[in-house]
Amino acid sequence: MGKEFLKVGPISCSIQANPPYKEMRNGKADFFTMANEKPRLNPNITSTSLETGNTLFEAGSANFSARVNQVGAEILQNCTGKKTIGRIATDLSEKYDYEDEEFTEQVKTFLNVFRTYSLL
Repeated sequence: MGKEFLKVGPISCSIQANPPYKEMRNGKADFFTMANEKPRLNPNITSTSLETGNTLFEAGSANFSARVNQVGAEILQNCTGKKTIGRIATDLSEKYDYEDEEFTEQVKTFLNVFRTYSLL
């Protein structure tokens, strides 16, 4: 099982998966290119809050786990199929005082990790 670290702006994520994320992506285009898409987290994913302030998201069926920071966890918790990527990014950029357009692109990049493994 490969372990990789991804940092996209204020979002950090440690991924453990088989096959590794880098191998899965291998030059493929991003899935999320439109901010108006409404991602929904796979209901088979479990999340566990860790003492470090991070959250562990696991999908045993996909042989995947990701330890994400607070910002990443909030993004994933908002992936209910009701909010667009743009709305999620705007809400969090206002909360944390991030630059909105840049953060929207960072959110899309982060969510592509989960989409790669069919978890969104």
